[in-house]
Amino acid sequence: MDHSQNTIHNAWQSSIGKRFSGGLAFDAHYTWGKGLGVTGGVTGAYYRADASVDIQEFHNPRADRGPNAGDATHRFQADWIYGPLWLSPANNPFLRHVLGD
Repeated sequence: MDHSQNTIHNAWQSSIGKRFSGGLAFDAHYTWGKGLGVTGGVTGAYYRADASVDIQEFHNPRADRGPNAGDATHRFQADWIYGPLWLSPANNPFLRHVLGD
């Protein structure tokens, strides 16, 4: 391995969430990112993660810079949680007794 290869990752992340009084909550997350490198960086070349590990011009490796093999430009994740208040041990004497207060 040598120091001729490198990777660059730029990203923007944003999140939004809302909690409602009835025990419902949701979150949404979005990430835009771009991973650029020369044949996947040092680990991509060493562990053969990319199809080709050769650069075209030895004295100008940046000419081969492009998206990494594991680049995921857009990533969206969302989740929701519903916990009815009547299931809360504080509001339900049966659950409070079963769970040991």
